[in-house]
Amino acid sequence: MSDETCGCGKHAKAILHAASKVDGRGFLKVAGGAGDLADAKAEAEKLIAAAKVEAGKLKADATSLFESAKTEAATLETKAGEAFEAAKTEAEKLLSEARAEVAKLLSATAAKVQPPSAPVTPAAATKPPVVDEE
Repeated sequence: MSDETCGCGKHAKAILHAASKVDGRGFLKVAGGAGDLADAKAEAEKLIAAAKVEAGKLKADATSLFESAKTEAATLETKAGEAFEAAKTEAEKLLSEARAEVAKLLSATAAKVQPPSAPVTPAAATKPPVVDEE
């Protein structure tokens, strides 16, 4: 073995000298603070538990709101479908009434129009009138 690890008392003096300068008051501070550490851990665990409870409540509220929104959307979709069908039926009724009115007007107009006394030929229709030049 080397001199450093031989176990002889050559280096023991330095260790004894270092040991005499240790501040023992730090040990009491750590030992005295151990109770505070346990209290802090318990407090943290209480806060975590409370946060979990609150998160559970928020999740339940969010789920409830989501389900309400889904139900409301389905109701609105049904109402919109019903309104569309009612508007379509009304439009079809008005269109039918308008067609009947147009047919009636065409029939009345056709009865008032007299057929021409002489048939109009294309040549006669395009001849210019004769003008006397006196």
